[in-house]
Amino acid sequence: MVTGIILPGSHLYHLRRTLLLRRGLIIIILMETFSDCFIS
Repeated sequence: MVTGIILPGSHLYHLRRTLLLRRGLIIIILMETFSDCFIS
């Protein structure tokens, strides 16, 4: 019972964290490309 309650929460937290990390990476890549365009 306890593990059944804990596992889904940790899984959702892991998914949310991975999505946030992926979004952060995309934003960093976009910022780098925009800065390169502005510099050049």
